[in-house]
Amino acid sequence: NGWSDLLRIFAYGTYADYRAQQDKLPQIDETQALKLKQLTVVSLAADSKVIPYASLLSELDLKDTRALEDVIIEGMYAGLFKGKLDQKKQEFQVQETSGRDCKPGQIDDMISTLQAWCSAADNVSLQLRDKISYADKAQEIEANRVKDFQGKVDEVKKILMGGDPEGIQGAGNAECMEMDDVSRPKSRPKTKHPSGAFGGARH
Repeated sequence: NGWSDLLRIFAYGTYADYRAQQDKLPQIDETQALKLKQLTVVSLAADSKVIPYASLLSELDLKDTRALEDVIIEGMYAGLFKGKLDQKKQEFQVQETSGRDCKPGQIDDMISTLQAWCSAADNVSLQLRDKISYADKAQEIEANRVKDFQGKVDEVKKILMGGDPEGIQGAGNAECMEMDDVSRPKSRPKTKHPSGAFGGARH
């Protein structure tokens, strides 16, 4: 029983759990104790992403921050967790951790969490489908509008090009000639005078 209890502690327990039952459990060496302390940090990080040094010192039964930081640094090198040691604020800021086995009774909570996640995913999927449908309808409306506009442009072109091009050009030339006649000053008509009208009288 002692070995199976120790196995369960390493699966989902903490170093404090081991200390509480230490007289009933097999003794562990320093390497095993270090691993259990690092697994304890993983469990603490599951509850809070910012863990004060004071809590870690108490949970891991350590006397000073130097030893605590060594435990955490070795745990990060082992890939159990990632984070930042803030010596000024005296806290370990967790970024990510590995997982541990579920405790008895946690399966139902995990199922509820997964069901809630699935429900949220279904809602997001439904919203995305609605937005895609709206975008498709808007694109169809815009395509029809462009098509109608192009049709009107084509009708106007047909109307403008419907006459005889040569007749249109001839009419344009005639109009230019009329404008030239209007703009050009007309010569004064010649006046015929009777012969001798300006001759001197004979005496």
